[in-house]
Amino acid sequence: MKNIFGLTSTSIAIKTDLNMDKIKEAAFGIAKEREFSTFRVTAQRLQKLVAPSMEIEREVGSFINEKLSKKVSLKKFDLEIGVEISDFAYVFTEKTACFGGLPVGIEGKVLAFIEDDASILAAWLMMKRGCSIVPAAIKTGDISLLRRYGCYEQVSLVKGFKELAELASEKKCKALVVNQTLETFKGIDTEMAILRPLIALTGEEIKEQLEKISAGQTQK
Repeated sequence: MKNIFGLTSTSIAIKTDLNMDKIKEAAFGIAKEREFSTFRVTAQRLQKLVAPSMEIEREVGSFINEKLSKKVSLKKFDLEIGVEISDFAYVFTEKTACFGGLPVGIEGKVLAFIEDDASILAAWLMMKRGCSIVPAAIKTGDISLLRRYGCYEQVSLVKGFKELAELASEKKCKALVVNQTLETFKGIDTEMAILRPLIALTGEEIKEQLEKISAGQTQK
């Protein structure tokens, strides 16, 4: 799930009814299994069928304090207990950061011209912005990184930009994604819209971003 664009974080949670006593018991069940000196409770409501967020935080925090004699600290805490209220209450302590962005496909299709590793990053960045990628290349290359993040199109082999335009029309792509930066910028003789997501990056920044993405590291 970490590699699904549109998600900011995932958590393993205890699911319980929208009942304050059950929420407190779920939070206590998590807290008693942890080693900590200070804690805080952070509540978020996606609907208003139970008490306000601050009241949830206060009641759950007081309950754990009474049961375990642990100190509440809103800034310097060893343990944070999250409570999210929607159709049920979800209680959790840990979050796995995801890449965020927009779900792949909601912004339509774009053609990505794959020449090198920088091209892979350019395509990845457009996927993060919600574009579905149609990869094209002059010769077959490794696009496994794009596959990991939701690119399922096969690579189309072309001989030049004339064939790229024909492929874009065939695949109903709105634009062409290229790997150009300020240092490598050049005009492209085509009527297609050109997207240059790497335009402000240096070669070293491109390399660093690719290494982080390959390792599954989200941006802080």
